[in-house]
Amino acid sequence: IYTSDHGELLGEEGMVGHSLPIHPKHVYVPTVFIHPSLPSVVKRESLVRHVDLAPTILSLIGSESHNSEATDGRDLTERSLATRGATFHRSVKSLRSIDVRFESAGAWDRNGGYVLPETGRIKHALLGLKRLLRIPWRGYARRHLVPYFRAYLRGDQVHGTPGFSKDTVKKYVSGFQSEPVEPLEDESVDVPKERLEQLGYLE
Repeated sequence: IYTSDHGELLGEEGMVGHSLPIHPKHVYVPTVFIHPSLPSVVKRESLVRHVDLAPTILSLIGSESHNSEATDGRDLTERSLATRGATFHRSVKSLRSIDVRFESAGAWDRNGGYVLPETGRIKHALLGLKRLLRIPWRGYARRHLVPYFRAYLRGDQVHGTPGFSKDTVKKYVSGFQSEPVEPLEDESVDVPKERLEQLGYLE
């Protein structure tokens, strides 16, 4: 299975990378299944959610730990594809020694979706200003200030022609409860700070 955890902006909205605000280019990534039992070339404009991959893989390898009820995802060997998927971006940034949460949620189908910022425009504008000083691609952003800040200052957004209404989004995304993630047992990997900055993980 060849896929990615997210897409990238490569100049759209005056940005490069995969941080806030959520954009369709972050959401729609190709997924390729390769196996001798599959047809050589079949292209489908269907929605495969990342959350569906783990239960499907566990089922395919016959894992005894497979439990389709223990995850929000679907075992695609037993169930049909979902018609919608959810996206979330939650982060905490330090602005003048104050930790500020930035949150956004969205719901998507194969034709488009909605993005609903959960923090206000002022916080998003402050984040945009801070990033202009720190991000590795700040020169590009500064040359495209209008689309850059327009993206941060938008409220609720619709992209494409989703087959559901905005009113259904909040109820849908609230069904995905984020559980606290336990830290890994001393499996840290030493990656140089400069490399993390180049990849956009540090500002």
